[in-house]
Amino acid sequence: MIPTLQSYAAAANAKSHNPLRSRPSSLLSTATATDHDARLPYTATSSLPSQIWSSVLSSLSSLSHLSFLTNDPSSLPYIDCLLLHSPLSTLSSTLLAWRTLEFFVPDRIHHLGISNVNLNNLELMYDLTDIKPAVVQNRWYVNPADPYDGALRRFCVEKGIVYQAFGVLNENPGLLGSELVGEVARKVGMSREAALYCLLLELGNVVALNETSNVERMRNDWAE
Repeated sequence: MIPTLQSYAAAANAKSHNPLRSRPSSLLSTATATDHDARLPYTATSSLPSQIWSSVLSSLSSLSHLSFLTNDPSSLPYIDCLLLHSPLSTLSSTLLAWRTLEFFVPDRIHHLGISNVNLNNLELMYDLTDIKPAVVQNRWYVNPADPYDGALRRFCVEKGIVYQAFGVLNENPGLLGSELVGEVARKVGMSREAALYCLLLELGNVVALNETSNVERMRNDWAE
C-alpha cells in the first residue's frame, strides 16, 4: 500500500523549513523615486484605483489586436483569472484594490484570486467582498503557522476556492528526498519530482503549478 502525503506532512522535518520571505506591500510593484517608470503601465504617484485601471486596460490591450471601440462585446479580449499578488499593507487598501477589480467582473475579468495570503486575511476578504476569491495561489511549504497550508486548504474546499500550489519542488528538498516520495516513485515507475506532484494532487482541490522553463522537463512531467 502506498503511503499518503498527509502522513508525511503530519511529521514534517523542521530542517525542510524555509524562512518566510519578504512580501511586497504594494499591489503592483514598488515604485521608484521617479514619477513615471516606463516599465509600468501607470504613473507611480497616481491613486491605487487609477493604477489598477491603467494596468488592467494595458493587459487587455496586449491580449488582442481587436479595438476596444467595437460594438460587439463578445469580440473584446478578457482575462480569465486575475490574481492580486498579495494583500496590501492595510486591510482597507486591499479591499479598495479588490473592489476596483470587481468592476471588471464578469465581462473583462472572469475570475479574481489572490496570492501569498494567510488564512486570516483570506477569511476577511471572503467575508467583506461581493465577488469572492475564486483562486488562491500560495507557496506550498512547511510554513510553521500553517504547515503546507492545511487549514487554509480546508477553508478553500469549504468555500469552493481553487488552491494553486507553487514552489512544490524548490521549497521542499526534504520532502522530495524523503522515503515516502522515493517509495511512490519506485512502485509507480516515475521520477521523484512526478511522484511528489502526484501525492500533492492526491490531497484534492489542489492545482500544482509547474514552474520550470525547461521544455524537456515540461514534456517529461506531462508524460509522467
